Amino acid sequence: MNSYPENIFLIGFMGCGKTTMAKKMASRIGYHCVDMDVAFTKKSGISVADFIIAQGEEEFRIQEREILKAIVTQKYQVVATGGGTPCFFDNISLMNNFGTSVYLKMTTAALASRLAVSGVQRPLLNDVSERDLEAYIDKMLSKREMFYMQAHHTVEAFGLKPEDLMLLLRK
Repeated sequence: MNSYPENIFLIGFMGCGKTTMAKKMASRIGYHCVDMDVAFTKKSGISVADFIIAQGEEEFRIQEREILKAIVTQKYQVVATGGGTPCFFDNISLMNNFGTSVYLKMTTAALASRLAVSGVQRPLLNDVSERDLEAYIDKMLSKREMFYMQAHHTVEAFGLKPEDLMLLLRK
């Protein structure tokens, strides 16, 4: 018998390590790793960044919701959500109803440091200078934290090891 929840949803702000943790944890417990950004790109044929530039964030969130609805019908997966996924529609409730959600929490300073050097194209940061990055993150976190805090578990993501998360989630 499997000793982990059927689905594990990792949520949190961009740069907190959701994708990296999902890959590591899924391989250790024998689950599928699902990265919602990758799933979106496969379905739409275009990257999240390019889609948002072309169609806008609102249309992206509608399409993202459809992908989440398909994902929750599967089992035995660790899902790395987009940073905003839990904050739109009733997505956090959907994740909580079909699995266990974990908020990978990180300080503004740590997030800013990671995002400044990540090299990943993030459309929501296109117009944000490095000087304004911490203020932008603070502003976004103040809007999103109420959704993130609805997760079943909140863990400090800085220095988090997959084994720590596995112990937390073991039934």
